[in-house]
Amino acid sequence: MKVARLFGWFGVVLGCLGMSAAAQEPNNTSANPYSGLRPEVATLLQQATAAYQHMNSYRHTAELIQRDAQGQIVLDRAYTLAMVRPNKYCYRSESNSTNTVVSDGQYIVNYDGSDKTYTRLRAPASLTQIDFVNDVNFDGVASYLISLMLQGNPLVDPELRAGFQAASAPTTVTDNGKTYQVLSINLSDQDVPVSLYFDPTTHLLHKSVQKGADKSELAEIIENVKIDQPVPADLFQFAIPAGAHWITLVPQRNSHLLVALSEKEKRSTLQQQILRSF
Repeated sequence: MKVARLFGWFGVVLGCLGMSAAAQEPNNTSANPYSGLRPEVATLLQQATAAYQHMNSYRHTAELIQRDAQGQIVLDRAYTLAMVRPNKYCYRSESNSTNTVVSDGQYIVNYDGSDKTYTRLRAPASLTQIDFVNDVNFDGVASYLISLMLQGNPLVDPELRAGFQAASAPTTVTDNGKTYQVLSINLSDQDVPVSLYFDPTTHLLHKSVQKGADKSELAEIIENVKIDQPVPADLFQFAIPAGAHWITLVPQRNSHLLVALSEKEKRSTLQQQILRSF
């Protein structure tokens, strides 16, 4: 796993760009992919996945907010995720410095904003053939997990599977007057858990939150959800930014989504290490 640093004291595991047109079904699993999970955890994930994987179209906006220990916002970005079956998909922001993947049904473009490179390949025939685990960059945990549930298997990522297998039963939390089922998971060797907020009625994921011991926080909030409604066609069109370079070979690096807080890193790096993978 390659670990990138997001604004110094937040770590984000990002992958490299690239989408394989010949990608095989990444979500093939055993007869019971939820084996090994606590029953309450398995039930929550099954309910959420069932809700997402039966949608014909889906769209949301996501706000990624980072606050320092004093509660001041140091990062605020907006993203759009949308899909129309069988194979239209996008995860994008309006910033050319972020990562973007867009499939218009014929071609799939994967743009890496960190080094301004991109691939453009034939789109796979099905959304389930996009390898979100290995080939797509996500800057938010919630959008990543939703993409996997739209495919039908949130456990295809070994890191997520291990986190869910070790997770305790979800708790009921009231936040801003609304009740959520909250599932907290630890990923990789990080000590700070990711809390996932699910609506107990619709079973949809509302947000992911990670808090540091110093009260710093990184949250992705899902908003403006549209289900089985027309999706604007221009969301699936992407103009390659000026100066970007087309590449034909895809570097073999892992892509997972993991957000972690680290108090050990100096905050002097806050403005220096922006989405830089190593």
